[in-house]
Amino acid sequence: MHAPIGDVFNLAEIENLLALEWSWVSNAPLTVPAGPALSLAPARWPARPMHSGHQSVTRLHLADDGLGGDLNCSMSALPLETDGVQLIVVRHVFDVLGPHEELESELMRVLAPGGVLCLFGFNPASTWRLWWLQHALHGMPMPRWNSAAQARRRLAALDAVQSRHGYLGGSWPSSSAMDARGTGQRWHGVWSLVARKQRIAARAVDSHLPRKRVVLAPGLARLSSRRAGM
Repeated sequence: MHAPIGDVFNLAEIENLLALEWSWVSNAPLTVPAGPALSLAPARWPARPMHSGHQSVTRLHLADDGLGGDLNCSMSALPLETDGVQLIVVRHVFDVLGPHEELESELMRVLAPGGVLCLFGFNPASTWRLWWLQHALHGMPMPRWNSAAQARRRLAALDAVQSRHGYLGGSWPSSSAMDARGTGQRWHGVWSLVARKQRIAARAVDSHLPRKRVVLAPGLARLSSRRAGM
């Protein structure tokens, strides 16, 4: 199911893009509590250091109809504790799968309140799309295009999240090392989405709200207490 597009990630242009993304994750000024982290990718990629403070990293990738890597599991049942992961990085998984409500729901389940989810996807509005079309003429599969706005709406429907998005990767693929500095423009090759799972706070009761007077039934009001001394 996932094998055909897997070869795309071996192209020099995409490998440089992946390195740029990981450099962004490692160096971005993300305010994330230290704790367990999860990395999810379309294929088994070389392990790289995660964002500082996240030494315990579970690395998963698409395998057959489920997930493999440090764990073997279904996409609809991650064997991770609810609210137990502080940082999740998902790169191009939904470019392979397309929208996947079960996996998205599981990611939001395991993400801790206050934790951060970083998503990366190929930008459907990018000038890179011409490069994709050229390679598609020679049999290379196209991504299942998603935009950052579409991903944000799906996540918001699953849980209360705050998010912001950006772009990186340059306006055209390069087979040489790419500059990881600066932020990209909306026509660059990849979109990034940073979503934070909100903490659910108890709603304070307004003490000035009118209180309803409760009137006891006459029969109850006349009953004497049976307690001793009364």
